[in-house]
Amino acid sequence: MKLGCSSWSFREPISAGAMDLFAFIKEARRLGFRAVELLHSHFKETSHAYLDEIMAVAQSEAMEVSAVSPSNDFAQKDATQRAGQVSIVRSWAQIASDMHVKNVRVFTGYDKEGVSYEDQRRWVIECFRECVPLAEDLDVCLAVENHSSVMRTADELVALMEEIDSPALRMNPDPTNFSSEIWTGLHPKKPGELSRKEINEANALICESNRQIMPYAVHAHLKVGFLSKAGKLVRADYKGIMKTFKDANYDGAISLELVGPDVGDPSTVLAKCVKQLQNLL
Repeated sequence: MKLGCSSWSFREPISAGAMDLFAFIKEARRLGFRAVELLHSHFKETSHAYLDEIMAVAQSEAMEVSAVSPSNDFAQKDATQRAGQVSIVRSWAQIASDMHVKNVRVFTGYDKEGVSYEDQRRWVIECFRECVPLAEDLDVCLAVENHSSVMRTADELVALMEEIDSPALRMNPDPTNFSSEIWTGLHPKKPGELSRKEINEANALICESNRQIMPYAVHAHLKVGFLSKAGKLVRADYKGIMKTFKDANYDGAISLELVGPDVGDPSTVLAKCVKQLQNLL
């Protein structure tokens, strides 16, 4: 296993124009990461010259580009809009291939009002069926993150893997997303008001759900950012989560995503996280 960093962790300086992907890759290397995940919205362009430059910088820094990550929603009500979402994923599969990047992190879709959940589930499956043949031809892998509200549970995601049954469709586990309302502080109670029992129950769900999908994992996320006053990672059971990776003999990148209130300077917070998580690899 290796620790990676998602460019999403530096979304504020990148969005503000204070950092580009080249600077991000160099900063990730300085912080001790061995891989980077690049979000679609952080690409200035997708010309071959630009993509080649990104890969040249990554190579010079001895950094793996573990995934490129578009944002798609296959649960759109309108068929034309769904076709557009398929085009987005297919385009990024081609970009990944051009960059010699193995993984394309993708989503399922977001639950919509006025249409049945089963219809949305069917649309998601149909859209993946349209994307998978190209991914197979390009020898890239569409890595589904447990992020969206359609097919959010581990049982549903395993069923998706079994139904499509292709080596080009696998999983990008993001463990704390299995209980994101509690873990990220969106619970009606403020983070400091959550009981130990509530936190323990959330972490048990996170670890058990992650264990279910790990056999399909080719890329992974791990949310960090909640620190104690002493600078220690809190809230998530990081030891338990890392055990689910180890038990599955996972050998890929674990891309850190920085979340939490008032995280301040991303580099300062991530440096503390990297130091602690390295001890759990």
